[in-house]
Amino acid sequence: MHSLTMISRDRALEEIPDSPATVEFRQMAEDAELTAYRSGGGLLLANNEGRMLGAMGQVIAADAQSLLMQPGFDGDLVADEAAYERLCHAFPLERAIIQTLDGPWQRPNLPIPGPTIRSLATEDSLDHLPEDLRAEIEYARSRGRILAGFIDAHPVGFAYVVESAAHADMSIDTLEDYRNRGIATAVAAEMVDLVVAAGKRPVWGAVESNRASLRLAEKLGFRQPAGTLYVAEEPLRARHRDSF
Repeated sequence: MHSLTMISRDRALEEIPDSPATVEFRQMAEDAELTAYRSGGGLLLANNEGRMLGAMGQVIAADAQSLLMQPGFDGDLVADEAAYERLCHAFPLERAIIQTLDGPWQRPNLPIPGPTIRSLATEDSLDHLPEDLRAEIEYARSRGRILAGFIDAHPVGFAYVVESAAHADMSIDTLEDYRNRGIATAVAAEMVDLVVAAGKRPVWGAVESNRASLRLAEKLGFRQPAGTLYVAEEPLRARHRDSF
């Protein structure tokens, strides 16, 4: 039997600390496009646009499954360590390493000339991006500021953040044909400059299989362990066991 009980976003926020590993959970709880649920001894945070399901604490796997089965959901499942213990038998969760800077921010040496970096404007076309990346960048652009690296007047690298009061969790994307040219480093460094100037602590998270992201994090100085999350991309494609 499922035990989902809807709770207010304010109540959910009271239970979510402002830490490097919970930035995205807090951002979800602050968003009007969210429904928060009590599940067992934990929380399930469902983005109403079907982009993510956050799981915190001792949740019930069948509850998570019922939300993932909602029409239109095509996002990721993200779980903290306590939720992972309850969900790992049912979903293909991969460990994500959360890190912060290991000292004062020191901007790395960048190749010269580099890309032109500026905020992505509404009128900047994204038609050249693959469909999935375009949708991600358009969604992020609708929610806040994005920095982009431009080559020949086209944005080819992107940096944006999910923020809490104290932290800013960074996301970096670069078109495949423009990788290994220092563009991601340049755009990411510019975003760290902005985060630090705003008095917030930059956070970097990447699943263990994303070695390129982890190498970039190390290059920028993100070496201080700050928690662990677990991520299942497209979790409904997994075979779910009956013993929830």
